[in-house]
Amino acid sequence: MAVDEHVLARIHRLKTLTVDVRAGLAVRHYKVVKSAEPGDLVLQSVWKGKEIHADNIRKRFIAPAAAKLHLGTVNWRTLRTSCATWQVQAGVDVKSVQGQMRHTRPSTTLGIYVRRSSPKVNGARLQS
Repeated sequence: MAVDEHVLARIHRLKTLTVDVRAGLAVRHYKVVKSAEPGDLVLQSVWKGKEIHADNIRKRFIAPAAAKLHLGTVNWRTLRTSCATWQVQAGVDVKSVQGQMRHTRPSTTLGIYVRRSSPKVNGARLQS
């Protein structure tokens, strides 16, 4: 999959950034990216670089972005639904989407998570 050079440059720039955190009268400096190995986390805690709790990710990153875009409430269910719908719209096999969503039946993926908003989605069928 091709990625725009500007996107890659921005990602690599994150490795050089630091964030200043006030701690009483002192200011502590933390790297934005603690570790950038292939298997490392995308969203790391500022202090130790460990996993950030899912609700913190939603509150700190997703909700403010949704508010700026005037999208209303965006939660994990909204993101799962959008992801499944976009994959089916793009022509991804329903069984593949089902596997990624970790559903036991493709009918769950199509009936609950995929929003029928285009002819491609409306025409999606289960392939046995």
